[in-house]
Amino acid sequence: MVEVRHVPVGWLVVLGRTSLMLYFLHHVLVLTISREWLGLKLDNCWWWYALANVLLTIVLVSLGRLRLEIRSVAARRLQPA
Repeated sequence: MVEVRHVPVGWLVVLGRTSLMLYFLHHVLVLTISREWLGLKLDNCWWWYALANVLLTIVLVSLGRLRLEIRSVAARRLQPA
């Protein structure tokens, strides 16, 4: 479907390549920081829940891109000349 409509899916590639790191980061962000430290619970309002999911997805994709960029820079610097 994506190939037929030519929809850019770079964010899916980022999520796939960094999925293990993002899995652990998701748990730290959602369970530890938002629930235990800040006391946020989004049980009553679906709009807040949807907004929080969109923001979390944007943050995780950005962190995934950052990790891939750091890995590529480190790999270039560690290559023998």
